[in-house]
Amino acid sequence: GTECASVSSDGRLLFWDVRNMAKVADECVLTDGGKENPKTLGGVSLEWMQEAGPTKYLVGTEHGIVISCNKRPKKDVEVGAWFGAEERGGYGRHFGPVYACKRNPFHPKFFL
Repeated sequence: GTECASVSSDGRLLFWDVRNMAKVADECVLTDGGKENPKTLGGVSLEWMQEAGPTKYLVGTEHGIVISCNKRPKKDVEVGAWFGAEERGGYGRHFGPVYACKRNPFHPKFFL
């Protein structure tokens, strides 16, 4: 397609149409998923792999949490899981930023 994505430390995951890079096509604010006073998480790394699903993205954050996002056409971006967020069912976060996320090429469901 003609879509690309970017993430930044301001906590925004942006989707762009390469035919018009002057305008953001879609946006998702990365939060910790809290119901009251959600905390914005700054994005550091972004992973996408066709074999994992053309709509699935992984975002590594400054807070040691990896967020799984799903971007379907003509729908809002959905956050599916917060890996490392104990209050969201995770097993503990990293104690520093996640500078890189990479899916396993043989089993795209798993990542490092």
